[in-house]
Amino acid sequence: MSDTREPLDLSSLETDYEIVGEMSGGTDTRRFMANRKQETRSRRDDDGRVLITIVTTPRGDEGNALSHLAADTNLLSRTQHRRLIPVLEGRWIGKDAFAVITARTTDASLAEKLATGEKFSPPRTAAILREVNGLIEWAREQKIVHRCVTPSDIYLEPSTDRVRVAFSVSRIPRIQHASSAEDARTIARLALAMLTGFTDPRQYEGESLAVLRPDLPARLGEASTALLDDKRDSSPEEVAAYLAIIGMADPLHAGETEAARIRAEVLEEQRAEREKLANERAQLESDVAADRAKFAQEMADERERLANERAELQRAVTEEREQLLAMRTELERAVAEQRAEIERVAANDRALIESLRAELKAAGEAEIEKKRDTALEDVTDDPSVLDASELETPTFIPMVAPPLPEILFENEMPLAEADVAPPTRLDEVVPVATAGTRRSRWVIPGAIAGVVAVIVIALVAIASRRTPAAAPVPEVARAAPVVPAPVTPASVVPLPTSATVIDSAAGSIGPALDSTPARAVAVKPKPKKRVVPRDTTAGLDTLFQIRRDTTRKPDTVTAP
Repeated sequence: MSDTREPLDLSSLETDYEIVGEMSGGTDTRRFMANRKQETRSRRDDDGRVLITIVTTPRGDEGNALSHLAADTNLLSRTQHRRLIPVLEGRWIGKDAFAVITARTTDASLAEKLATGEKFSPPRTAAILREVNGLIEWAREQKIVHRCVTPSDIYLEPSTDRVRVAFSVSRIPRIQHASSAEDARTIARLALAMLTGFTDPRQYEGESLAVLRPDLPARLGEASTALLDDKRDSSPEEVAAYLAIIGMADPLHAGETEAARIRAEVLEEQRAEREKLANERAQLESDVAADRAKFAQEMADERERLANERAELQRAVTEEREQLLAMRTELERAVAEQRAEIERVAANDRALIESLRAELKAAGEAEIEKKRDTALEDVTDDPSVLDASELETPTFIPMVAPPLPEILFENEMPLAEADVAPPTRLDEVVPVATAGTRRSRWVIPGAIAGVVAVIVIALVAIASRRTPAAAPVPEVARAAPVVPAPVTPASVVPLPTSATVIDSAAGSIGPALDSTPARAVAVKPKPKKRVVPRDTTAGLDTLFQIRRDTTRKPDTVTAP
């Protein structure tokens, strides 16, 4: 097959390197074996063998991938890693190509081993990928942009599986996803290549890992599909778990096989149990059908029995209703007779009550007329009865209250001793009043009682002459009882003229009695005659009141 790639101008490299030959490469990458010339060797033990990788702009690049590659080469030439093939330098070859000079190794690449049909067990795959993943994480920490690794970039030492890795170039999209997600996809592609033996993903496109490697656990295929998803961002923790699944692929597959066997046994047991339950259910349904038929027969018999009982009860109820109707008719007739009898007796009682009421009314009117005639017969115009002594107007004697002398106590002092006479002291007055104490103690209250009695009698007489109705009792008489005085005029109690006497024994202060008592002459007024016509129409109560006023007897008074 002819080479369609454009020739490269390597004249800028011929001054330092001697091109030996060209190795296989990719579409955008060409590799040349070369030797460093003697004068350009940096160390004595350096054999001068180098690998020149010339990279052109990748297809679909949108982020200036060659410029980032130059920066990465400059950074890696100054740093070293035990799993990284040493990078010597980098040079621009024209405007669209960049040459990366690295040390050349004699170890076979992973792609070469896979091409020869070498098989990689899951533990060996996990060990190799763990070293590659450690290198990729270190490059991510060093801010290396191009961290893509292919099976052609991994070199394995024949007897020790010592890993040496060289980074390759990949296109940079305009919208970049998380760098950890792209690194996870790199590990997943390498794992699929080592486990399936296909270096190109297009060889197993559309086939799952479970179909290509049925001896691997299904969980590993699910994890690989999840890491290869472009729309999903995978974390470094998921990559570590993925490598652990690869390392434990054989136990996991054994576990899944055992789980499948146990699941098959469980399913078989469930099938047998379902068959057993189906048989039991069929037997139960047959039993239920028999019981249902038996129950239906019993229900039919019970309905027939209930229908007979209902008919019997209906007949009994009809007979009882007829008996009750007859009894009700008889009771209504008896009640009607009793009501008629009660109304007849009530009519007789009402007639008797009316007759008794008429008799009582006639007797009451006759009694009232009799009492009226009797009261009119007792009324008289005799002057001897009207001029009785108890109707005389008593003599009114006014009371005289002399002024009280000035009393001076021991704790008071006079205003002027020279001008004012010494006042009467209480201890000087008491001995003087001692002589007349016994007499004044009874005389003064008797006089006062006599005056009050005379006033009450005069008021009663005036009220009896003004109206025939009963005279109300004065408030003075209601408040306290009084002792009436004798009707005949007597000598008046003498008025006091001397100083006030204080009675310490009686607890009262009163005027001293004069030795020359004065007598009052009582004037006897002429009583007026009281005329009561016989044809008066006043009530019996008024006549009785007049009769009581005219026949009142004088009260007796006992003098103290």
